[in-house]
Amino acid sequence: MKVLILEDDLVTGKLLEKILMKYGEVTVCEDGMKAVQLYEESAQQKNPFHLICLDIMVPSLDGQEVLSRIRKIERRENLVKSKILMITALGDLKNISKSYRHKCDGYYVKPIVKEKLENVVDRILEKDASQNPSESSENIEETE
Repeated sequence: MKVLILEDDLVTGKLLEKILMKYGEVTVCEDGMKAVQLYEESAQQKNPFHLICLDIMVPSLDGQEVLSRIRKIERRENLVKSKILMITALGDLKNISKSYRHKCDGYYVKPIVKEKLENVVDRILEKDASQNPSESSENIEETE
């Protein structure tokens, strides 16, 4: 399985990479445009990322826009939808709602706690692809 992480904080990016390595080959980038470019290249090669973790507050394109563009590429290329998890410090209803409108599969509010993040990722990967994620808030994790 291929994993893409969009995270502009180096320490958090390394932590996410270490945690998510158990799921497969991990690529970390710090810039929204680069994340879209990496996804586009993988889609053209018919080898898209299976799991994508997006921070919202990143340079060039924010994570919300990256999410929207990835979903457009998937439709255009007729690809199976990647599982997309928003991992962000923004726990407000506006950002959560916007992410689910753009068809994210889960929303995790920082700080990163290994066990909690793994539980969310496991649920996302096991979730039936036909379930509408906006109908359930089970994938929203907030930590103290």
